[in-house]
Amino acid sequence: MIGFLTQPHPDFLLISGREYKINTDFRVWIEISEIFSEENISPADKIIKIFSLIFTSSVLPSSVDEAIKSIGEFLAPFSSGSEEKGKGGNTAFSFSHDGGLIYAAFLSQYGIDLTSAHLHWWRFLALFFALDSCKFTEIVKIRALDLSTIKDTDQKRFIRKLKRLYRLPSVSPRMSEEIGKIF
Repeated sequence: MIGFLTQPHPDFLLISGREYKINTDFRVWIEISEIFSEENISPADKIIKIFSLIFTSSVLPSSVDEAIKSIGEFLAPFSSGSEEKGKGGNTAFSFSHDGGLIYAAFLSQYGIDLTSAHLHWWRFLALFFALDSCKFTEIVKIRALDLSTIKDTDQKRFIRKLKRLYRLPSVSPRMSEEIGKIF
């Protein structure tokens, strides 16, 4: 991302040529990413919930479509999505399910206590995607590992057990389709 180190991180979304102040705290954006996986809430209710979390004034954008596009770009500025994908597009991590592991990784690698830290979403993401050599990243690698690349039968059986041990609660295919419609 051009300007990440040389320009202040934005605290607004540009929608229909107008700036709308937003909440940039990483906790808010984690909550937003989790809203999309909620199964018992309609797309319209998701948008209402997301708008109430993001926008800091009572003046809301007139174009919901442009707002959603801008929100999506802010949510995932460095990649095509906010979650690591394994083979077949399966999610390899979840902020809510893996919260304790993510907390421990940030504390051990960066000395950042996420329960009290004040981080812009983009700063959090930069650090998050740079996590290395910790239990969290080991588990993500196991979840994302393609079993068809393993030839040894015993090793494949062992990895299959680890995948079952570390698997995430599933998101229904119907919900994935709904999320795709919003973005």
